[in-house]
Amino acid sequence: MRAWHSRSADQSRDMSATMDSLPGRGALQPSIKLTSAPPPAEAAHIEGIAHYRADQFEQALASFNRAISLQPTFAGAYNSRGFVLQDLGRLEEALADFARAVELGPELAMFRLNLGMLQLKLGQFEAGWANYEARWTGAAEYQAGQLKKPGCPLPVWEGASVTAPAQDKQRSILVITEQGFGDTFQFTRYLPMLARRFRKVGFACSDPTRRLVDWSFGDDVVSFTRLPAPAGWDVQCALMSLPKAFGCRLDNVPSDVPYLRAPSVARLYWKERLEAAAPNRLRVGLAWAGRPQHHRDARRSLKLGQLLPLLADRRVAWVSLQKWAPEDVRPDVPKGVAWLDWTDELGDFADSAALVSELDLIISVDSALVHLAGGLGKPVWMLDRFDNEWRWLSGREDSPWYPQMRILRQSTFGDWAPVIDLAARALEGLANPRANALPASEPEALSANSQKVPHAQAQSQSLSIDQAMQRAAQLQSAGRLQDAERVIRTILQAKPEHAHALHLLGLLAYQAGQPAKAVDVIQRAIAAAPDEAVFHSNIAEMSRQLGRLPEAIRHGERAVALSPSMASAHSNLGIAYFDAGDDGRALACHERALAIEPRTPGSLNNLGSIARRAKDREAAAAWYRQALDHNPDYLEAASNLGAVLVELHRPDEAAPLLEQVLQRRPQYPEALCNLGMARLKQQRFAEAEGILRRALQLSPGYPDAMVGLARSLMETKAFPEAFALIRELLRHLPEHADAWAVLGSLHQDAGELAEAPAAFERALALEPDSPDALIGLGRLRLVQGQFDVARHLLTKASAIDPDNAAARLHLDQVRKVEPGDADLPES
Repeated sequence: MRAWHSRSADQSRDMSATMDSLPGRGALQPSIKLTSAPPPAEAAHIEGIAHYRADQFEQALASFNRAISLQPTFAGAYNSRGFVLQDLGRLEEALADFARAVELGPELAMFRLNLGMLQLKLGQFEAGWANYEARWTGAAEYQAGQLKKPGCPLPVWEGASVTAPAQDKQRSILVITEQGFGDTFQFTRYLPMLARRFRKVGFACSDPTRRLVDWSFGDDVVSFTRLPAPAGWDVQCALMSLPKAFGCRLDNVPSDVPYLRAPSVARLYWKERLEAAAPNRLRVGLAWAGRPQHHRDARRSLKLGQLLPLLADRRVAWVSLQKWAPEDVRPDVPKGVAWLDWTDELGDFADSAALVSELDLIISVDSALVHLAGGLGKPVWMLDRFDNEWRWLSGREDSPWYPQMRILRQSTFGDWAPVIDLAARALEGLANPRANALPASEPEALSANSQKVPHAQAQSQSLSIDQAMQRAAQLQSAGRLQDAERVIRTILQAKPEHAHALHLLGLLAYQAGQPAKAVDVIQRAIAAAPDEAVFHSNIAEMSRQLGRLPEAIRHGERAVALSPSMASAHSNLGIAYFDAGDDGRALACHERALAIEPRTPGSLNNLGSIARRAKDREAAAAWYRQALDHNPDYLEAASNLGAVLVELHRPDEAAPLLEQVLQRRPQYPEALCNLGMARLKQQRFAEAEGILRRALQLSPGYPDAMVGLARSLMETKAFPEAFALIRELLRHLPEHADAWAVLGSLHQDAGELAEAPAAFERALALEPDSPDALIGLGRLRLVQGQFDVARHLLTKASAIDPDNAAARLHLDQVRKVEPGDADLPES
């Protein structure tokens, strides 16, 4: 993170660009358009910025000194000089300049941010964390649109010194990631502390980090990759505000490691790979570059060729951890270097963590990898630039954040050679725990320069079937379906009727959107192993989704008979019973599932649907919310909650929730239909029509969307299309009560009063408690002067749906009119 200023506050009108408009590093002349010739102090300041960008620090310092001598109150020049002094290692002088800039320009957040980062570097944590809060508007990343304060409406948790633990124990907190991967790994150390303090902790993180977060913190932290709806959360805190909130000082940094963890099954895979590929060697992970987007990447990153003194140690098997190679092609590793590159198999940071956990040492430049290794409690040597980041403090070779870290820092700006020589000497003194049987010659697997170990080849040549199955499961969980399928097919070539391989192949087909193929493959798995409960449970759910309910129920019943303690089997069977209309059996299944595992999401969601079908919409909403509490990314539960909120006449609450669902899955017809119904309730008819048409494009013949679109067309008097739509639906589903109710309303609004009663009565015969049919027929009888009948129908509708405004309106009209009154409402 950086903050810069190119002008004083009182001269801002004279310039049309800031320092970030200057050319990139190495350019000597600023490209700033001026409305007039700048004052001498400003000209000197601009000159200094150009020198600084070219790494001409002494010239830059002279220019900034001249600017300040010409204008002693030039806040921006003090800020700029602070940058140069900081990069020259003159930190106390830089601190004074940043403080002077804040004094002269207290309204500018960038000055306060720069002061805060240097205070942190000097170990002045209390003041530093407070000033670091200026990052939201003071950082150059903010000005460039790369950093934005989370758009969360929840109140901010101000910290442990502000609220009592007993108060927090009753509340839930949402933590929101904000910057880079390394920041995530460094500051997730606070999540267990929050879990001990709060009733519930949620963490919004990025996709590449989420699986590792789940591995590391388990049930203590609910993770998700988008901001959830604020309902269900009490307070929020940005991840990098947690040190301030906990009053972090240099003497109380939470440094218990590991706090990041990879499970043993994931580690075992890499352990066996390493033992096969690099027996009896010291195993050292290596990363020589960070992501090129980082604004200091040119200063912190290396070329692999600069590390040749390190690579000369023949005891070491080097494991590339370089996911972001700075070279356009893979590096040319010298012949004879024991080099392993499995980076193509590292799908996310969970994969990387599992591999790093099995290494003896990690050597890396300042990048996310050092934080990953440090959080895993692994020994890590960081090759650090002279002008190091604030988090590594000043003049230290260790880190209070990571007890196993050693910092090897440049002694002069840009000079890496002494650092690498020091690392090479230190490596020579490092004992090899496997030194008792070093091979006389280089293993064949390591003899090729920069040779990647082919994944499929590794499976077939060096892994047992069980190990290959573990790897396939890892690839599946990482979303790498094609890679997982290749591993499975390798297994099936060796053992065509391997039941678990067939089952996983079926799951992969299902995830790829081929449910019918998935069912066929899992049938083969069941033929090979007929008593595997999980096979029956999964095929039950797939069959249900294909509409094969008898088959789904048969397999579901077999699953629970084979494994009465499998919560998911009871849940899947319950959902199949629900689809078959047997709510009693469904309820019993879900009660058993929740008795085994109280957080079974499918059961919580389906209990909501059972309550919704029973017209107990408040209970339905509560079940859906409970499902979302346990899994904020459960889109079906969120869509269902949106639907029931619409039915509860709360469209303003439903619409934002459904919009969030559609941001995650834009082609979700059920959520589109529910949003369309919300727009109808909000009387935004044109929007409703467009949304419902999109739902029908994705799912032609979708009954709820057809009913909703017909209602929308009725509101805009597009009667012919509305009639055609409803009649088409009734041709295919003649028992659809809502469609008959809409048909009655269409006849009534189109002036075809003689045809309307039969449609309403048909709806009520199918669903006696249909509020729409009761209201429609009651309104018709009111117009016809049948006041007692109208009153009865509308009273019943109001009792069923007390918040229905139409029922209340027409019931009030009945109560006001008398027989013979000429002022009756129009139909």
